[in-house]
Amino acid sequence: MDAMNGPRAQACRIPEMDDFAMRLTLHLTWRSRTVADATLAAYSEWRSECAAVRISYRRWVRARREEEPSAFGEYRSALDREERAAMHFARLMRRAGHLAETGIALQLARIQAGDGSC
Repeated sequence: MDAMNGPRAQACRIPEMDDFAMRLTLHLTWRSRTVADATLAAYSEWRSECAAVRISYRRWVRARREEEPSAFGEYRSALDREERAAMHFARLMRRAGHLAETGIALQLARIQAGDGSC
């Protein structure tokens, strides 16, 4: 029996994947990574804006009477930035929610464990 056509050769044969399926798989993997990376970046931005809100609130509460209007303006501005960051993160999470293989939830949990809550 020919070694190339025997039972061992057939057992070791790698199943062929058509070119279209391979390109589709690579595209989905790249897209998943891209969405996951953008979602993690948006989460980080939102957490930064949360911290900015806390800081500006403390400044406003501790401000002297003559500084109150500007401190309050800074606080409102920080709230607006945090809201925009939260909405951006939420939009990306809706897009990434079906990408279980990206492990976004696990990565976010690890990030959140490293710093305080909003």
